[in-house]
Amino acid sequence: MERNRLMICLLVLGMYIAPINAQVNINFDNSCPNKDCAILANAFLGALGDKAVANLLEADISISVLLYVDTLGRVTKLKLKKVRSFNSFSESNVRKIEKYLIKNDIRFYICFEMPYNQEKKRSYNLIVSTDSFVKKNKALIVAGFPGSLMDDYDLESKKTPQSELEYFKKRIKRYLSQE
Repeated sequence: MERNRLMICLLVLGMYIAPINAQVNINFDNSCPNKDCAILANAFLGALGDKAVANLLEADISISVLLYVDTLGRVTKLKLKKVRSFNSFSESNVRKIEKYLIKNDIRFYICFEMPYNQEKKRSYNLIVSTDSFVKKNKALIVAGFPGSLMDDYDLESKKTPQSELEYFKKRIKRYLSQE
């Protein structure tokens, strides 16, 4: 009887511990930062709309943000880090994007470079078992708008004429389809 209780306790304890290690949104892909930029860009579109995003692209505004996320990559806070432009980016827009990300449970990737000569599963387990963010259930991600998503626009638009917004949406779709 006592042995059965012990087995049940261990089984229940394992059900609580296993999901902690299994639920960390780590990504080792080289395009991980671009995927995070695409996720952020998609949130800009959702929160601000096509017209506002088209205006940001046309004005050549570059924005860096700090995303405070839990281990699942869900945003708990967004902080504007840097805006490169002659125009300003309002705090109300920052709050709209933050609210959109939280309300829609948008998840970002926590990007890592895979340790040399390690398998993916082993690398994942190593990070999860040693990194302090797992214990604290938080991480910090730096992402940018438009990030690298517009890097080849000039070259591509010469081949196939398209608006900045059309090109931007295609690049977002490309990275989000890799998820």
